[in-house]
Amino acid sequence: MKERTNAVVAVVAGAVAVVGAGLPVNLGLFVAAVVGVLLGAVLNGVSGE
Repeated sequence: MKERTNAVVAVVAGAVAVVGAGLPVNLGLFVAAVVGVLLGAVLNGVSGE
């Protein structure tokens, strides 16, 4: 189950990075990193790992 969680987090963070690519000062990468960390924490908490 952990591999699936990691894959979902990676795909979502990558999508956020692509969508946020137009933001100034590479802010899209920062936002993608924050979203990835938060989503990973939430999904790991929900799955009980």
